[in-house]
Amino acid sequence: MVFFHGTNFIPFSAYSAPSYVVVHSCKYVNLVGRRKGLKKRFYHKLYQKIYSDKHLLCVSESAKEDMLTLMKARPKSIATIYNGFDFRKMKELAEQPCDLDLPEKFIMAAGRPDRTKRFDVLLRAYANASSKETHELVIFGEGRGLPELKRLSRELGIERHVHFLGFYSPLNAVYKYASLYVLS
Repeated sequence: MVFFHGTNFIPFSAYSAPSYVVVHSCKYVNLVGRRKGLKKRFYHKLYQKIYSDKHLLCVSESAKEDMLTLMKARPKSIATIYNGFDFRKMKELAEQPCDLDLPEKFIMAAGRPDRTKRFDVLLRAYANASSKETHELVIFGEGRGLPELKRLSRELGIERHVHFLGFYSPLNAVYKYASLYVLS
């Protein structure tokens, strides 16, 4: 591997500044924890080795804790740097028109439907909440876990109150219409 410096290509091995691995999600919870037996031990050791002896930057404290307590990685260094926000840009996006047919009153959630977002917990809580009589639940996001969430909403008897609207951008234009945003 090479990188470009000025007008010269330099081999990556000659690069002397520390490099960082950015950890975007809980690796043990999402990757190792779903396996069983020898596969689980194998992947645990593999990911432990991958993330040990490296400089790690995590986007959340939960990803950092996952790396240290569950994965038991031994990084050279580990720090959390939260995703930054451009508030001016967020306000501009919120002023854009929303072309969706949204319920009059709704609770909103958004994200890729995987184990990290815990939309299953949200659906169960919503099924037990009295707010389902006054507010619909709108979930934005696409991914492999979507059919399972739709099945769960049918099992819980709330499918007529839950709307899976897929990917939509910018969501900033939708937030202002929601009664509540849930980050489960």
